[in-house]
Amino acid sequence: MIRDVADLEIYRRSLEDLNFVYQLAKQIPESHRKLRRQIVESAEGVPPQIAEGFAKKQSILVYRSLETLITFWRFLFLHFGKGKVVAASKKET
Repeated sequence: MIRDVADLEIYRRSLEDLNFVYQLAKQIPESHRKLRRQIVESAEGVPPQIAEGFAKKQSILVYRSLETLITFWRFLFLHFGKGKVVAASKKET
């Protein structure tokens, strides 16, 4: 079961592939250092973006769970509250 971003295979592979990108970047001539920098920065940006997306998904799931819980409690409150009103009105008659 996936509980953390580290449990995602794509996240682990993106971290592992950084070594390959670093080795590749070393082979690019100094005259193309801008290209080398862009390749490395792009590769280094992938794992944090995956983590950010995972965190957003988790927070949405937590929010939905909380929203569902609040809705359930409202349902209980309204229905048990109505039940008490009906019981009280029966006692008066």
